[in-house]
Amino acid sequence: QGQFPSLPTAMQQQQYQSSQPPPTFPSSSADEASEIDQNIFLKVVPNQTTLYTNQQLVLIYSLYTRYDTRYEGFVEEPETSGFWIEEFPMDRDLGKRTETYNHRKYIGADIKKLALFPMAPGEYEIKPGTIKVSVQLEQKPSSMLDEFFSDSFFSGSGLFSRRVDKVLTAPSTTITVKPF
Repeated sequence: QGQFPSLPTAMQQQQYQSSQPPPTFPSSSADEASEIDQNIFLKVVPNQTTLYTNQQLVLIYSLYTRYDTRYEGFVEEPETSGFWIEEFPMDRDLGKRTETYNHRKYIGADIKKLALFPMAPGEYEIKPGTIKVSVQLEQKPSSMLDEFFSDSFFSGSGLFSRRVDKVLTAPSTTITVKPF
């Protein structure tokens, strides 16, 4: 992190030294990325991992976040070779819910739901694809003036916040298809 020193101020021939600690600023976005990873993730859950040829498999894509997040869509679609696919229509408002995961509360929303039908027996790896989200990061106030402007009256204005784009993916899922 970079720091700016307190600077003396001259007023009417007298020197004054700021009593506030100097503000700190992140020196790289790597620190932000590791913080975001703990607070936002994509989870892909199959309703089963072993099934028969032509039997329906449902994949639900859920986004979990602790930030003010905007879902912006798929950057890379899921790879589902060996399956016939039907996509369920999703509501535009994404139906948010609060869930606890690893002792932390998240806002969860289902963003995609697929029905997959395997065409032949075998082992298949479903690669989930990647999604793009935009996250609003709040800057921590570093002085009394910053605290004043970040109270509830000013907080909706985004005066001390900024949006960061993030690309998320989930682990691949292995599906075993048995002959009928």
